[in-house]
Amino acid sequence: MYERHNILSGLLVRLGVDAETATEDACKIEHVISDESFEAIKRYIEEL
Repeated sequence: MYERHNILSGLLVRLGVDAETATEDACKIEHVISDESFEAIKRYIEEL
């Protein structure tokens, strides 16, 4: 969960979401996102 939270909140901040909202939203998303979708996001970020 920690990795998911960091990656998702970091992505949201990069997209322009303020840090507090990004943290709150990442907490929600990390519990429902599929492994497949998370891995795709992770690969995408690593390519940036």
